[in-house]
Amino acid sequence: MSTNSTQHHGANNNSKSGVETLPMYAYSTLRNPDTDIRLLEIQPGEPGDDIRIRITYSALQDEDQRKPTQQPTRATVQQLKATLPEGFNVAEVLDGRYVFINDEPDAENPTSWDHPDPTVDRKLYERPVQADPDPRYEALSYTWGPKVNGAWISISEAKSGSGLSTAYKISCQPNLMDALQRLRSPSQPRIFWIDAICINQDDDVEKAIQVRRMTSIYKHAYRVVVWLGNGGPDHYKALKALDYIGRQVVVALIDVRYQAPDSTEKDWHFSGTKVADDETMRVIKILASMEWFKRLWIVQEACLANPVTSIIQCGSLSIPLTIFWTSIYVIWDNQNFGPRDVNSAQQVLSAVLDPSFGNQVGAASWRPCFDPRDKVYGLLGICGPRLREAIRPNYHSTWTAADVYRQAVLAHIEITQRIELMDCCGIASEKNISAPSWVPDWSVKAKESSWVVSSFAAGYSRADVVARGQGVLEAWGVRCGSITRTSKVIDTKVTADAIVQIGAGVEGIFSGLRDKITDAAVVTNLLATLTMGGAKDYYEDGILGDSGDIDSWVKVAGEVGLLGPIPGTDGNAHVADVDEQYAQDLDTLVENCYLRKIVYTDSGHIGLCPKETVEGDIVVVLLGCSSPVVLRETAGGCIVVGHCYFHSMGFASQLLGDLPSPWTPKYFSDDGWWRVGFYNSDTEEQTWEDPRLGPLEDGWERYPDHEIGSDEPEAFDYFRRVKHGKEEVVNYDPRMSLNALLSRGLKLENLSLV
Repeated sequence: MSTNSTQHHGANNNSKSGVETLPMYAYSTLRNPDTDIRLLEIQPGEPGDDIRIRITYSALQDEDQRKPTQQPTRATVQQLKATLPEGFNVAEVLDGRYVFINDEPDAENPTSWDHPDPTVDRKLYERPVQADPDPRYEALSYTWGPKVNGAWISISEAKSGSGLSTAYKISCQPNLMDALQRLRSPSQPRIFWIDAICINQDDDVEKAIQVRRMTSIYKHAYRVVVWLGNGGPDHYKALKALDYIGRQVVVALIDVRYQAPDSTEKDWHFSGTKVADDETMRVIKILASMEWFKRLWIVQEACLANPVTSIIQCGSLSIPLTIFWTSIYVIWDNQNFGPRDVNSAQQVLSAVLDPSFGNQVGAASWRPCFDPRDKVYGLLGICGPRLREAIRPNYHSTWTAADVYRQAVLAHIEITQRIELMDCCGIASEKNISAPSWVPDWSVKAKESSWVVSSFAAGYSRADVVARGQGVLEAWGVRCGSITRTSKVIDTKVTADAIVQIGAGVEGIFSGLRDKITDAAVVTNLLATLTMGGAKDYYEDGILGDSGDIDSWVKVAGEVGLLGPIPGTDGNAHVADVDEQYAQDLDTLVENCYLRKIVYTDSGHIGLCPKETVEGDIVVVLLGCSSPVVLRETAGGCIVVGHCYFHSMGFASQLLGDLPSPWTPKYFSDDGWWRVGFYNSDTEEQTWEDPRLGPLEDGWERYPDHEIGSDEPEAFDYFRRVKHGKEEVVNYDPRMSLNALLSRGLKLENLSLV
């Protein structure tokens, strides 16, 4: 696009003093909302001057319409690994650079931005120089704040053909006014895209189209400026400290920390190193809890921000955004501090590291926004292109939040071939929408207990569902048992008190079943369930650090009272003498159980289920759903009570049966993705091939080199075949399709969810 495509309107050279006396601004209609955007030219001025802006119009092509200017020359991480000498590794970090890692324990230079082989062409690994964008603008990420009458700013826009400029006034809310005052240059105009002004908020049709274009708007901005607010001395001190911390460490996209190549502090990437004193942590907590980190729309803005140029600013002080995220990661994963100290900021960082719609839409229930429909629309920027195309914003008054949420669920199932949003469903009484139980109500804050670790219950199967009318979703699955016993709700997060409740619940469930609670396999399964598979037995060596194995957990459980009150004691939990290694893990176990019940089924399974679960509810594994689901059968169909955790139903055991000895399932890290593999303890063989499945047939083969798409579900594997000269690629195992499972003799049911 040439620079002539930007239509500049005359500047306001004759602005009056006293902006409040100007006439109100009325928006001109965008010529083509599908291609055009408004930009704001903030006129230079001194502190105390009135804010003057000029509107310009520009065409901005969406991602799929842009033609690449040149072929990429940089190699992928996998390609670079093939060029490395033995003992070296490579990873991509938050700002897009590649860092080379020397795995020797006492290496003088453990990391470097340079390839260990100096003969390798630098173009293969250096970050490409970014072309100057056209149009060139900055995008502001900020919080709107409460709907109050703010100050007036002067806005000018030339009318078509007049060649003249007329000044008007437009209301500006306080936080945006503060930002404009700070961002304005004293000497030259500065061009921004700011949603509150660049979108006509009173035009629902334009707003719907422009919201859908947020991906392009933020992704193609020269940089995103995150505005936290004016702040004060504590905020400035915190930002300076975070700038220093973030320059000592690099965070790889595969969720690993390394010493930064040019760092001063050589051990700050270790989680045991104290990277800040108490006073510094006090001000960091204040900064990390500012309102920007809690809002909904900022999630996609942070994810789409250019990692090379974007900044985060408080008052007059700014630091690079990737440096800020690095420091938040370091503190969040530090043994001296922890997630609670920077929780709000870390939640945004988790979206930056894993910007998937399925993960973030559940968290959106905690993020405030003015319109409940924006719980979905405000995340379209992080959706893959197919899902973004399927969910088109509609702000018409007849299109309700329930309509939006139902549309999102069905579109997500169709595109991912999975039922991943079931973890947001339940029958909790607090609901703002009228919708079937399989449609989440994201307008209500999710329960703290809503998140469940995936147990890979459905393997790499594909969802097989049909929507009937507005209220019924037919889904194929297997019935795993009926709940016959439940504990009381674990209703405290105080570790010692919760352990007493858990122990009492276990004792109550197994009362009269002493042969069960003394069975080593049953106890092992109980602990695996309470920890939600958190024992290191189920992970690749070294992944879970100091976490114990399942046998150690059984021992600790007996010592603290998790298996029932300890004879000869006062009934209190004995946590004071627990090895430090398990103290934090016990806190996590309590979090797992909070607002849940421990249950037992007629088929002998032990699980953690939603607090609304009652005896007689059934547990099913739906095809394409990684966690089991509790359903309540009624005359009209099955009501979704909520998802749950049963370790004994994990790793597709209810679909394929138990693994033959000596095979065990484990989670392995595969270039930043968690994948389930299978380990043979006799031969020490590790494979992605499930020993329970036969050979691939009908021309199918594994396709590990397929490029990972942004619309993929959490659990996927690629397979392909060529049939009638046409290549077919799927993200599920063909051996686990509905027909394939039926042919194995599996008793599947077509369940009507209502």
